Amino acid sequence: MLKTTVIRFKPYVIALLIFILILSSISCITLKVKPKDGSSTSAATTSAVDQTRPHPPVRTGDISVGPKVDLATQSIGSSGGGISISKPGDPLDGFSIGVPDKAYPGNATFKVSYAPITGQTFGDDFTPASPLITVDNGGGYSAKLMYVKVPVNIPSGYFAMGFLYDQKTKQLEGMPLIAQDEKSITVATRHFSNFLIGMIEQLKLKGTADSGFRPKIDDWQFTNYGSYIADSGHCEGQSLAAMWYYCTQPDGKDLCLYGRYDNNAKKPETPELWQDDSYGYRFCSVLQNDTDWQNYASDFWTGLAGRAWINLNNKWQWGNVSAAISDETTRNMFSYSMQMTGEPQEVIMQSESGSFHAMICFKVDKDTLYVADPNYYGITDRKIEFVGKQFKPYNSGANRAEIDAGRTINYEHIMYMAKSTIINWSLIAQRWTELKNGTIGNDKFPRYEIVYLNEKNDWAALPAGYNSKNKKISLGIKKLTGADPLANTFYRDGVKLTTNEIDLKPGANEVGIYITSKDNYVDFKYVTVTYQAEETTAPVVNTPLPYIAAHSNLTLGYNFADWCKSNAWGGTERNNISEVPITWNGLNFSGKKQQKPNYGTGTEMLEISGSLSAIPKPDKKPVNLTLTYKSTWDKGDANFVYSGSMTYTITNIPVYIVAMTNQEGHWRLDPWPPENKGKALQKYLTSLTFKYNEKYIGNPNTRPKNQKDQSWTYTDTSCVDYAGTDSTGTYRFGTELTIGLRSPTNWQTKTDNK
Repeated sequence: MLKTTVIRFKPYVIALLIFILILSSISCITLKVKPKDGSSTSAATTSAVDQTRPHPPVRTGDISVGPKVDLATQSIGSSGGGISISKPGDPLDGFSIGVPDKAYPGNATFKVSYAPITGQTFGDDFTPASPLITVDNGGGYSAKLMYVKVPVNIPSGYFAMGFLYDQKTKQLEGMPLIAQDEKSITVATRHFSNFLIGMIEQLKLKGTADSGFRPKIDDWQFTNYGSYIADSGHCEGQSLAAMWYYCTQPDGKDLCLYGRYDNNAKKPETPELWQDDSYGYRFCSVLQNDTDWQNYASDFWTGLAGRAWINLNNKWQWGNVSAAISDETTRNMFSYSMQMTGEPQEVIMQSESGSFHAMICFKVDKDTLYVADPNYYGITDRKIEFVGKQFKPYNSGANRAEIDAGRTINYEHIMYMAKSTIINWSLIAQRWTELKNGTIGNDKFPRYEIVYLNEKNDWAALPAGYNSKNKKISLGIKKLTGADPLANTFYRDGVKLTTNEIDLKPGANEVGIYITSKDNYVDFKYVTVTYQAEETTAPVVNTPLPYIAAHSNLTLGYNFADWCKSNAWGGTERNNISEVPITWNGLNFSGKKQQKPNYGTGTEMLEISGSLSAIPKPDKKPVNLTLTYKSTWDKGDANFVYSGSMTYTITNIPVYIVAMTNQEGHWRLDPWPPENKGKALQKYLTSLTFKYNEKYIGNPNTRPKNQKDQSWTYTDTSCVDYAGTDSTGTYRFGTELTIGLRSPTNWQTKTDNK
């Protein structure tokens, strides 16, 4: 017989489980994750790019209409104008559109029509108070607010406002009220589509209207300090960007914005360093710069204060309108629009001194508007309170820096700005593409390049993936555009550095550069500089050692004489090696020596310079050795110049000294000096590529005396023949290269050119 076990929970346990379920619906998911270092697991919030939470559904519905009725078609030029409908008995008798001067750069044709509404599925809290009105003017946004007066009859005890209706998405969007009276409602907009007036019995306005948006989940992870292109702050851009992301979900369903673009969505996350969130931060500033929102807010406030573009005495001009938009009406606009859309709404505020500030209203609870303030990111209990039929002043500031400096502002006037009726919503999508491409703000902010102090003590553009030969590197910023100077601050591992001369650690060094101008944000860039430290392993007798440089003892030598057999001389001639002491600067070297030439009278000046690409080690990684030389002979019977350059690619150099000699066109490895003959060569020398190019410039004093000025070039094992008059036969010139390696503490290299 199967025994069934029934588990009964205590009431408080059930309550706790319900609370957890509710909490999970409004919070990003928290999981137990295994740390990368393999330590014990603990509760940790998932990576920002993995944060998700169920996204509350938006409210949708169908609106059924009857036959369309065309009302008017009219062209309006850049000087402004409008359309007035006078058609007694028609539902839109008294309808008007006011288009201020300079709203459009040229003529715009407006076509006005409507269709009677025969049904809707939004529910009993939405009652159409007008037909579905269509205004077609070619699309796009006007440069100034347009004022639309709609004739309506609103019963007592009802609240009414304008709504855009999108037939594709089946969504409503609130339109800001400018004025209202017993027979009409006036709304403001910068673009047209289908719209109508909707109303609700005030008793049906919900006590709580919630969009589901929450700070520290759906806002940005940085505060509003403004930037070079938005020096007073970018509150509007930051609010719009977060609202747009929440409403459109461009990265995918149910993804949270907060922290997703920390460090531009790269690893490691740097939550304590907001400056490196440059994509998101510049995105907000660019939107602020794009919208010119303060002018729109000022126009909007002008309308609320009783001024609008109207037909006055048969002329379209600025005039007085009935200003009946109370704080209670504004509160109802936030509540009703959020109730009908399920989306957050924008709130604009103005102080008596004329300062504006923008935020997101994400929840209305009776007489309280809960807001996401860009000056206080991530805080959920910021609110605007409605007391005694008016809003209490809201305290904030132009930006966070102003607040921190004690310059807070009380904003007395609270305004409903809706979503896309005033701000070009499609432009945000265009800028978002630039954020994803990493180009956001390139057309707005000053252009610059990152530079470093090179070996010649000159500022030069820092190459990508730069390998430094020195333990220290000095970095800076070079301005390419803009009139104002740029400043920079450096960071490593999230810590601010005190100087632009940076001590490099062995390996890859990631350095962050915070770029400002006039103390305002411009950009933040990370660069990687790789530094390979010199090894200090002590030599071991008769044991192959890594190739370690002790640069101070290095000498390079040259012998500018013939090594090939000569018919005239009947043998092989070898002259003494000329050694030139050199000075090292990192992996670069140079030196010169004045001496008596190998033959004749006069003076020879021998000059050399070159560099190593890295310290050679027995690890099969190629190292390039490049050097140039010049030998100048003057006076006496020799007056000419030898000059040339050599490039070697060296792999796996041994510790014992080895000579690589070209005799009669054959390369071979020999012990060097001769006392090493008989000793086994180390096996680390696996390859050496030698390219040689020398140029001889003759003159009338140069042997052979009967030849004119000439030059020639030979490479590798080739020898150049020429006929002489002071002796018979042909002279052949060859080359010898000797690389000398001693212990790591006494490294020397000798090179013979013959």
